[in-house]
Amino acid sequence: MILPKTIRKFLAVLRGGVSPVIIFLSIMLGFWFGLVPGWSGLHTVLIIVVLVLNIHTGLFLLSGALAKSLCFAAAPVLYHVGAWIQSYLSFILRLLESVPLIGMTDFNRYSVAGAVVLGPIIGGLAGLLMARSVIGFRRKLLKFEESSDKFKKWYSNRWVRILDRLLIGKRTKDAKSLFTGKTKYIRKAGIALAVLVLAASVIATTVIKDSTIKDYASNKMTRANGAEVNLENLNLSALTGSVSALGIQVTDPQNPQNNQVSIGKVAADASLYNLSLGKLVMEQVEVSNVKFDQKRSTPGSIA
Repeated sequence: MILPKTIRKFLAVLRGGVSPVIIFLSIMLGFWFGLVPGWSGLHTVLIIVVLVLNIHTGLFLLSGALAKSLCFAAAPVLYHVGAWIQSYLSFILRLLESVPLIGMTDFNRYSVAGAVVLGPIIGGLAGLLMARSVIGFRRKLLKFEESSDKFKKWYSNRWVRILDRLLIGKRTKDAKSLFTGKTKYIRKAGIALAVLVLAASVIATTVIKDSTIKDYASNKMTRANGAEVNLENLNLSALTGSVSALGIQVTDPQNPQNNQVSIGKVAADASLYNLSLGKLVMEQVEVSNVKFDQKRSTPGSIA
């Protein structure tokens, strides 16, 4: 009976041509990807890295699935670790925020901050353990093949090789080649796929619903202001960097009945580099219908 596909893939990794370094990277990146909640700029970057590097897809997906299960089960742990990181290791988060695309991750969420740091640590340990296990298995296999003439003669039979391929899958020509074969770290086709992913991300940003962009911007400005910030409409073009906002109301934290300021319209050119960091830095700003200390129709909430 043919072995299940999952088992066959695992055995193929043990005796196939996958480099221990690639095994380590595949598991480490998979855990990092799966442990971080939701979807963020970090996930996009990890996908691009997986496409460009010759990562073992099966190990990456399996590790990601395990880490995603761990993410839900260990949510309280991630929260408390993230709070500690925000207090004592905030420089790590600031460094990550300075990297394009990764900077679009919401590091203010404690669970995200905790997973961003714990992900590569846990994944690295799991990847190192797996890589060492594979090396140990391959050494034993090499020793067995070199010391057993009967095994060599038996495995040289054509029907044995065919049956082995059907039951388990692809393997290297011999155990010695597991240690002498060259490793390809860059996937040429993956570079083209990575470009397509970036292009798709830009297109998705241009067609994303205005309400999604508006809600995200409102939440960010509310946190910065300490009180509710409302936007009637927000349009952002990732291709040109142009941004415009209508009906901005900034609640006064000291007097929630009033707005600190209300602006009818703001139009500007945004820095594409800063947009890739999740920041909105505007140039050539045009502002109209600005009013101060105006009564709100309903009191604003305090953040």
